[in-house]
Amino acid sequence: MQKARLQESFNSHSHTSTSFSSLLKSGKLYPAHAPAIVISSQGRIDNVTGWEEGQRDLAEEVTSEEGLVDWIKVQGVGHWVCEGDGKKVCEKALRKLIGA
Repeated sequence: MQKARLQESFNSHSHTSTSFSSLLKSGKLYPAHAPAIVISSQGRIDNVTGWEEGQRDLAEEVTSEEGLVDWIKVQGVGHWVCEGDGKKVCEKALRKLIGA
């Protein structure tokens, strides 16, 4: 079980991973015209080959160009962009989406 978890964690950065595939499938349920904000780790974009392309592909799967309100690249965060220093960025993005 640990081996499977490790493999999934390692493969989660690829377009063939189970988690990425599930996320893409669920994106089809999200109305493409609905407003969305992509929040990405600037560090991962800078240091992980293909990360920016993957984020762009994911955004295109989830929303249309008209629905994409913003793409925020957060400095100083890892994979979990809404934790730690990224929490305020995510809260601000959510307020922007709901018009508060």
